[in-house]
Amino acid sequence: MTNLPQITNATSSANGDEPGPSVWWVWLATATFCALTVPYATNFIQWANDFGVLPIRPAIYLVLASVACLVVTFGRRPDLTVTSLLILSFQLIYIFESVVLHRYDHPSGRYYPMMTHGAMFVGIFSIAWFLGVSHRLSALPMKMAAASIVVICSLANIAEWFGVHEFTIVVGRAAGFHGDPNNASIAIVLALAVFLSYSKNIWVSFAMIALSFIAVAITLSRSGMIAEVLVSVAFLVSAYRRQPAAVLQALAVTVPIVILGIGFLISQMSTETLRESDVQDRLGALLGKDSGKMASGERMKDLSDGLRAIREQPVFGYGVGTGTGKWQPHNQLVAVWIDGGIIFAGLYLAILASMALKCLMAGGRGGLCLLAVVIFIPFSQLLHTSMAYWTTCIVFINLTSTRFITLQWSGSSAVGQTVSDPSPSTSQTSHA
Repeated sequence: MTNLPQITNATSSANGDEPGPSVWWVWLATATFCALTVPYATNFIQWANDFGVLPIRPAIYLVLASVACLVVTFGRRPDLTVTSLLILSFQLIYIFESVVLHRYDHPSGRYYPMMTHGAMFVGIFSIAWFLGVSHRLSALPMKMAAASIVVICSLANIAEWFGVHEFTIVVGRAAGFHGDPNNASIAIVLALAVFLSYSKNIWVSFAMIALSFIAVAITLSRSGMIAEVLVSVAFLVSAYRRQPAAVLQALAVTVPIVILGIGFLISQMSTETLRESDVQDRLGALLGKDSGKMASGERMKDLSDGLRAIREQPVFGYGVGTGTGKWQPHNQLVAVWIDGGIIFAGLYLAILASMALKCLMAGGRGGLCLLAVVIFIPFSQLLHTSMAYWTTCIVFINLTSTRFITLQWSGSSAVGQTVSDPSPSTSQTSHA
């Protein structure tokens, strides 16, 4: 008789009959997870394909990497939660709207929204399944992937600043493989939050903060610097409560390095670049010379236009793609609302509300990831198209959840067995 999957409720599915992971499995899982997440979070895969460095198309690579992750974890019972299922539902309604209703012709082509959100769904489903298995077995895949993203994005930004290669689409602002400086800062902060949520080593954590601080600073992204500061301060407060002496020592070493590093890199900017009004405004805001420049008049107008669009069509919106194509409100909630009306916006808010409730019930555990997920909402309109964004959400869900919907296999000797939740032991620095 064929073994069919069954859905059961359990408080943590780390059942006693399931064997622990061997060393080779942990490293194989780490390699496949990094292969799936790092190229997309750093945008290396898209950049490499655009410039002919990597001949394989990003969509094909995504499918292959997703299959690899599923194969590595297949046979072990994955944990899912209502919130992770909401995230998958959010992706499905985007696919349905773009394929079946198709109310907006995207400038990049008729099938662009379908391909974009279809690929997103494949990747997010694979990540949800993978993390549903690995979160109770080993934190190494998440730590290695997050660390790799921070290091690669940061070094790419710094290399561009020194003229090794030009990636950016904006003069005077480093962007690395992303091309867009704001997207680069988002990727770094999201990955940093995940890494700090799992890291137990104060010195390594502060080294990551110092590197990312410098890399985000040279993007001249105002929202990026706000997010970087908030995540770093939240981690510092949490870590200080447990290891005050170690934190003070680390601060004494890293703060001067960050200040000198940023100062040196800014001093390398050419006179022509410094004459750019946008660069002057951003430097004035980031260096504290003119706090009024933290806001952008152009973005406020875009947001106002987006809000007007919602008032005119609040229930159904205008179709997938309009929130980032026809309108560009630079606000994630507004962009989602424009795409699909109150249904899309309501589901997105339900995901965020569920995450906030999980964090509250978990006593603040996972707070760094939640902070990174929420802080960019007022500044970005492309978060819902970022696999790194949803990966951070799913990591947070597995960090904070104690009850899961567990996919079991019929014939298992222990279905729905209750054991203590292992999640807290994987992180000593995840409170915010």
